[in-house]
Amino acid sequence: GFASGREILTFFSGGPLTLIIAVIIAGAFFYASCMLFFRLGKRLNSDDLFSINKILLKRYSKVFNIFLALCYLTLVASMLAGTDALAAESAGYNGAFPIFSILLLILGIAVTRKGLKGMLKINSFLVPLIILFIFTVCFYWMSPQRISAPYGQGRETSAFFETILHSALYVGMNMLLTSALLIKTGMSANASQKRLSALVGTVIITLLIALILITLLLNYPYVSEAQMPMVVLAVKISPVFSALSTLILCIAIFLTLVSALYPLENYLSAYISNPDITATVIAAAGFLLSRMGFSYIITYIYP
Repeated sequence: GFASGREILTFFSGGPLTLIIAVIIAGAFFYASCMLFFRLGKRLNSDDLFSINKILLKRYSKVFNIFLALCYLTLVASMLAGTDALAAESAGYNGAFPIFSILLLILGIAVTRKGLKGMLKINSFLVPLIILFIFTVCFYWMSPQRISAPYGQGRETSAFFETILHSALYVGMNMLLTSALLIKTGMSANASQKRLSALVGTVIITLLIALILITLLLNYPYVSEAQMPMVVLAVKISPVFSALSTLILCIAIFLTLVSALYPLENYLSAYISNPDITATVIAAAGFLLSRMGFSYIITYIYP
């Protein structure tokens, strides 16, 4: 969602000054929530978010954990829908049979059963590539000769407080879904490592949000109807870059899918003893939900 640009267009809307304030506030929220989750696991001596919720929320934890499981299911669905959107906007595949998302789902469930260690190693290699992809697309399309319209021309903008609320919701959603990994990391990191990691991560994410936002608003006529705006711009650069960016985003989608499947399977294992049935239930529910489409899920369900 982030690398595709669709999340940014959905959650950040307003005049230039309003958007500057919203991005800065989002950065502050990113840092604060990152530090919160880093410290939470060690303080409560647990690296499982669902178990931590039982301590924090007591009798309300069951209701909240159901909500959290639905959030992970939505993330699974959006990644499957995102796979179909990526196939359509990068390769022009609009076939009725969603072969790519089905293959990704099968592979994701298979990998999840083997644990996350290998996926984390791939992630540490992939993240710099995603950052490089975003920088390349943004700087290419921010050049004066390629800007297609005045800043945000033709786009509806929201009021100041609505924009600020949306930026806070955006951070809250993403950090909640990332919290399981942050809590686990915080168990082994010291105080200075936590502060440095939170600071570096916040600076990079805030800068990327600003760059994506400026790029998309300066080229809004190209991307207003696109499911994956950044992919549409990447395709226009060159065939080789288009193929590379599609591969990078496909791997990113897969890693996000696995990071959502893993806690969801752990949660359902308390209610369903057979792992095959658990995987079947998640696969069926996630796939059916994904048929709503990538743009619909991010525009209406994410908020």
